Amino acid sequence: MPPEAKDVVPMMQTLTKRINEQIKNKELPAPIIAALAHYQFATIHPYYDGNGRTARLLTTFILHKIGYGMKGIYSLEEYYAKNLQ
Repeated sequence: MPPEAKDVVPMMQTLTKRINEQIKNKELPAPIIAALAHYQFATIHPYYDGNGRTARLLTTFILHKIGYGMKGIYSLEEYYAKNLQ
């Protein structure tokens, strides 16, 4: 169950703060930070529709921001669809 609407803003602020701290402190590898952010965003479920797409975009953005060899932002879904093995 997603949280009540009144709880979404503080939860998103906390998530944003944690992501930025993890990126700054570099205590975790980039894929772990991105995966945790994706999971936490999906758990908060801030939108009526589009949470999955937004979470995947957030994951890609975090990897790109940390410099994880993304060579520009692209769709991870498209990559996996083409390279199922």
